Amino acid sequence: MCSRHDLDWQKYIDDQAENREEFEKALDTCPSCLQEYLDLLLPSRLANPSPGFAERVMAALPSGPGRAYQAYKPVIHYLVAASLTLVFLELGAFDWVGSHSFQVAPGFLARLFGGLGDVIRGFITNLGGV
Repeated sequence: MCSRHDLDWQKYIDDQAENREEFEKALDTCPSCLQEYLDLLLPSRLANPSPGFAERVMAALPSGPGRAYQAYKPVIHYLVAASLTLVFLELGAFDWVGSHSFQVAPGFLARLFGGLGDVIRGFITNLGGV
């Protein structure tokens, strides 16, 4: 037991402590308080989780058909942006940078949007869409 702090760690573990900030400060600054807290927490909580623990954890997890997609969403956005940049670069969309005049080649927009449509259809097909 810590000689500097007179805290009932069981109340903190059971979420019945009124002054949680004092408990958290003691955990941050006092090694003996941390050890006492861990000694109380580990055997009881790991052996006997509170009622409804598994249900609360499962309810907090995202569910549904898009769950796997959500994890890769930033990567997919990056790949789409990089692919569009490469398509625009290949089609000459950035050729005007550095020149004083901008002229669109005949049929440029038709090729651009046609290629873009193919890329988008490929992504939709590969992601299991229609």
